[in-house]
Amino acid sequence: MMSGDFFYDTDLGLQRQLQVLSRYSTSGFTIDYSYPSSERSAREQPILFVFQFDASVWHSDEFRRHFPLQHSPLSASQKKLCEELRRSEMVSLYNKSVLISGHTVSQEKDLLKIIQDRSKGAMLFEDFLREKALSMRDSYALGITDRAGVYLALCQNLGLANWKTGYAEILQLIDWSSENSYLTNERMDRYLQAIQNKTVPAIFFVPPQLDTFYQDGVTRREMQWLMSHPALMRNVLFVFGAYEFFQEAIRNAPQIDAWDVMRQRLVRGIAATHSQEQDIYLLLIQNVLRHNERAQQARRNALRERFFSGHYKIIERAI
Repeated sequence: MMSGDFFYDTDLGLQRQLQVLSRYSTSGFTIDYSYPSSERSAREQPILFVFQFDASVWHSDEFRRHFPLQHSPLSASQKKLCEELRRSEMVSLYNKSVLISGHTVSQEKDLLKIIQDRSKGAMLFEDFLREKALSMRDSYALGITDRAGVYLALCQNLGLANWKTGYAEILQLIDWSSENSYLTNERMDRYLQAIQNKTVPAIFFVPPQLDTFYQDGVTRREMQWLMSHPALMRNVLFVFGAYEFFQEAIRNAPQIDAWDVMRQRLVRGIAATHSQEQDIYLLLIQNVLRHNERAQQARRNALRERFFSGHYKIIERAI
């Protein structure tokens, strides 16, 4: 459902507009309208506001012909998200992913709409910390394994499975000596399909400059795969700004203390009040223990699976 969109048509009278709307009455319209201010011409058409309608109606040729104007302005949060999409070079990456279909976009706001419609949504990292972070434990996390260790620190402290744990659990992949060539599109597709069926969303921590700086990386390939296969996005929550959130703190901290500094930043970002910080800190420590235990178990299970699989193949060849 869309909300707060308005359309103004100077060619049709209000009565005609309402007649057009009546044909779509089953779509659940809430209609309001207002006349222009007294300074404007009394002959001018009233502005017709249409709230909460089925998006498929808006795409019908007749509806768009009668109500052709633009949507309402972006909210402050949406503007920030568009800026993060620009920083992450998401438009160029998306257009390369859908080049064959020709369904490209030119602006960040258009891509933001696509992502929000097809996935679990897009969020700024600060909002994610306040609203979602403590409810995502045991989810899968996608993102860049950066030198500062932000991605791995997030996975540990929030209790998320990093990409190595995820691929070990789902595909029994544990030999990453040549990870880029080892991750074929078929394996990536199987992994990204598998995480759609989990009870909590997968979290994609989107880094800046994903299209240029990380051209040969696994994370860029995963993002392209998701963009070109919309069904694989349905259980993914895209989070922007995570890497930038820690930059200043890491820059001012000694290398040995960087992870402690990141944990402290997470605690302050999650806690609603100062008095909650100690409890949040203890929860994050529990998440770290759970994360490490899960990673070890995933590797053990993958090794066991590969051992028995290889053992059976040896027996088959012998027979």
